[in-house]
This record gives sequence, structure tokens and C-alpha cells, in this order.
Amino acid sequence: MSRPPGPRTTPLERFTARLTLAGAALVVVIVVFGVVIALVRTKWAPLNRLDVRISDDLSHYFSRHPGWAGFWRGVTNAGQPLVFEVLSTVAAALMWRAHQRRLALFTVVTVWGAGLIGSLTKLLVGRARPPVAMRLVHANGASFPSGHALTSSVALALLVVLAWPRLSRPWAVALAVGAALVAAAVGFSRMALDVHYLSDIVGAWLLGATWLLAMIGAFRVARRPES
Repeated sequence: MSRPPGPRTTPLERFTARLTLAGAALVVVIVVFGVVIALVRTKWAPLNRLDVRISDDLSHYFSRHPGWAGFWRGVTNAGQPLVFEVLSTVAAALMWRAHQRRLALFTVVTVWGAGLIGSLTKLLVGRARPPVAMRLVHANGASFPSGHALTSSVALALLVVLAWPRLSRPWAVALAVGAALVAAAVGFSRMALDVHYLSDIVGAWLLGATWLLAMIGAFRVARRPES
């Protein structure tokens, strides 16, 4: 005998389950990010030693290998926040023309908002960058979090979120892996050029995940089904 079909869930029940899951993930990321930012602000010795050691090792290596330094300089230039902000604006304009106006606004606010949140966090933490003498590119402002790592990770993760339902599973997985590799390359380029510490990159990724999850939750609430 075949099993009787189980009770069907309503759109509202599915919405609640997804929102609860996103909320739980958001809480976890916020807690982890809070720990990282507290360790950075208090200059926790083990983290500070790790950051400085990695920064010194990378700086010494790439100062002796200018070819590789040039490669990572190209990656960091291609991965600057303005590039992703402009691309997201172009994508949003296409969505607007396709009458997907909520999605267009969601895209613009998420990507451009990440830059604003990053700037505010820099002011809050006020962490100094690695020593000027060791840097391989010019950089202004505070060090934590990395604006390159933050904006690129948010924009690339958002691309995966938007494209995932429209792709077959193999293509969706390939896109997610490719996006993760690009985000990792942009983050590593900032360390390779000695303008950021490791914790600046990790903190940027955590802040980006926090912001993206919060925006996804807000977007889902705005599109809440009636039943």
C-alpha cells in the first residue's frame, strides 16, 4: 500500500520556515562578527600576532616577486567596490526595464548599502592599516573591514542568490564555486598587496553575510504571501 500524502504546506508556512532559517543564520553570523570586531578593537594579542606575521610574510614574498605582485594588483583593481557597484546598477536597470522593480531596488540597495555599512564600520573601529613602507599599492582610510572584500562578496553572493532558481543544479553549483573563488581572490589580493590584515578580510566577509541575510529577510517580508 502506498502511503497517504502528507499535509501540504501553504505559501505562508513556507515563507515562515524560510524566514526563520534566514533569521537563525543571521543571528549566528552576527555573533561571530561581534566576536571578531571585539578582538580587533581590543587588539587581542594572538590575533594581532597572526595578522602581523601573515602580513609580513606576504609582503616579503611579493616584494621579491614583482610579477606576482603585478598580477594581484590587477585583481585588486578589477575587484574594487566601484566596479561591483556600477555592474549592480546596470543589472538593476535591466531588471527595471523588465518590470522587476522590487528586485531592481533590492539589488541596488544591497550592493551600494554594503559600501556604506563598511565605511561606517571603518569609522567605528578605526584600525590602522599595515605599515606604509610595506604596502605595494596606495590605500587611504582605516583597515577594518576591507571595502574590496565586503562589496565584492556581497555582489557575488547576491548574483548567486538571484541566479540559483533560474539555473539547473550543475550550473548553479558552478556559479557558486566561481563566485566564491573570485571573492577569495579579491580578498587575498588586499593581503598580498599589504593594505589589509587577514582579520580585515574575514571581518568583511562576515559583515557582508550579515548585511545580505538582513536584506534578503527584508525583501521576503516585503513580498510576504497572504496565505
